[in-house]
Amino acid sequence: MKLLGLVLIVLLTGCASLQPQVGNPNQLSEDKIYSNLSLYAKLEKKNGNYVLTNICDDSENTFTNYPSCPSSIKRRVNQSITNPWNSYISISSLEPAFSTRGHICNVIGFTDHYISQTRGGGHKEASCKPAEYWESDIAWGEFGQWLFIFPILVMSYYEEVYFDWDAYSEAVREAVKSMDRKSLLKTAEANYEKNRSAHYAEKARLQEEKRLAKLEKERKKKEESNRRVRLFQLLKDQKVLGGEVCSIDNRFGYLEQSAGARIKVLMKGKVSNRSAPNYFLFKSDSTRFNVINHEEFIWDTANNWASCDLTNL
Repeated sequence: MKLLGLVLIVLLTGCASLQPQVGNPNQLSEDKIYSNLSLYAKLEKKNGNYVLTNICDDSENTFTNYPSCPSSIKRRVNQSITNPWNSYISISSLEPAFSTRGHICNVIGFTDHYISQTRGGGHKEASCKPAEYWESDIAWGEFGQWLFIFPILVMSYYEEVYFDWDAYSEAVREAVKSMDRKSLLKTAEANYEKNRSAHYAEKARLQEEKRLAKLEKERKKKEESNRRVRLFQLLKDQKVLGGEVCSIDNRFGYLEQSAGARIKVLMKGKVSNRSAPNYFLFKSDSTRFNVINHEEFIWDTANNWASCDLTNL
């Protein structure tokens, strides 16, 4: 039956013009409260009365103590919220956060409602109208002439749904009676400033902490580098034949022969880490490190080498 209804809607699809909005959209202009905040609330009916619930903050940083608004009502650059079933409104301006553009509701079998901007298809909703402040007209005229041929058409029709500003304004006025908007916005703004100041103060503190940690790290690195140079200078004149020796550029081996300003070294390898600084083999800690083994006899300037400890190699 539903399939037949869909087929009939497709067959009878015509050019359906959307109904314009009705009523005065400026009725709530005097009730607006200026605020830099982006606070919204859901306009819904409970126990027969309209109320504002689910207050949320749509700003980038929620400093107001309210949760972020659902992603479904988040605004995008140069775009507006298009789903009227969101039913969120601005607490300050009382303007709807949803689109007030009308739509076509394709009804199949009385129970299935498909929302679209044209006849046929669309996404499914529980009803044609998002709320009571929307109006709708059943569009019989377009296919009423076919009813005597296809009586089943009475189970498949469409409604033109349009926004009623008068009914919306009445619903909002009823809802705001239970909310002290001025007090709420004032408190939210105070919380915003307080939390924003605390946020950026903490951010500044962390940045300063990070800066000082970096300076301390650089100080220790420089201190260690100077210590290695001093140790090298101290051990430079303590080389002995057959003893372990290390070079400024992180080679190591054994002293084989000394000839004035030149020495002969049986080189055994070098530190494999290319980013290791000069004098690396004269570091103060005893952690192990990787080396490249390479054995050969070399002659080099004596001042490039000093006595060292190769225990950890």
